[in-house]
Amino acid sequence: MFIISENIYEQLIQDGKKALPREAVGLIFGRKEGTSEITESYVAAENISSSQSSFEFDKKFFETAIASAGSSLIALFHTHPNDLPIPSRKDIDGIGDWTHLKHLILSFYGEPKLKVWGIFNSQIVPEPWRIAK
Repeated sequence: MFIISENIYEQLIQDGKKALPREAVGLIFGRKEGTSEITESYVAAENISSSQSSFEFDKKFFETAIASAGSSLIALFHTHPNDLPIPSRKDIDGIGDWTHLKHLILSFYGEPKLKVWGIFNSQIVPEPWRIAK
């Protein structure tokens, strides 16, 4: 179970809205408790992709954010401004070495809708999640 704090959930929505029509991106840090992953902080990142319909992290920012976080990187976040919260072929191809992380996609195709994805045996599968009260 991926447990996201209400505050972080609201931050994701706000950052996603601010980035429109481009994709927003960010890093989510937290901890594992048993079979759950619990969010502790979120760091918005600049999307350096030249395309409005894809995302790319700045490597230097990425490394600096991880080094100064104080907790473990547990998820990568990005938005789909005009599509469903399902990983695109570009998303899948860009996962690279980050298969151990959860991947959160927030769609603005209609009302905001968040989906959490995990990667198991080279398959991308939806993960259960909830907002912590």
